[in-house]
Amino acid sequence: MLRDTYPELEELIARSRVIFPATFPGAEYRERPVNDWRFPGGATLKMRHLDSDADSFSYIGHQYAWIGWDEVSQRPSVDAYKIMKGCLRSAAAIPDKRIRATGNPGGAGHQWVKAYFGIDRYPLGMEPIDDPETGMTRMFIPSRLSDNLILLKRTCAP
Repeated sequence: MLRDTYPELEELIARSRVIFPATFPGAEYRERPVNDWRFPGGATLKMRHLDSDADSFSYIGHQYAWIGWDEVSQRPSVDAYKIMKGCLRSAAAIPDKRIRATGNPGGAGHQWVKAYFGIDRYPLGMEPIDDPETGMTRMFIPSRLSDNLILLKRTCAP
């Protein structure tokens, strides 16, 4: 799970400390310097930050079956995303390797996110885009305030 800075990861870590132990009995969070979750089946979830696109080079050679980006539209360019996408592989027979990214309008990477995920081409989203270069498929899945009941309650509360 990636974010631009460690302070931006703090909320994700705090929420994971509530959700994961209730969902995955036996899951254990390990503090600094590792900042990761260990699950009973042997899986791990690393909570990492990339202060710059160049930081992504330190992950070259790693293998991840799942990569998550929180607020990817804050990344100034697609470079770190593409470098990390090269780590989406596994020596184990894991058939459904995936990247998931969240983002809000605006931010340093607003334009590349719109172009890469075809938001202008498919403004309603839900249209798969097959990448002939990688053979991978990507898709913009829109979300609105009304899709998030917790935020809706906070925003509309008197």
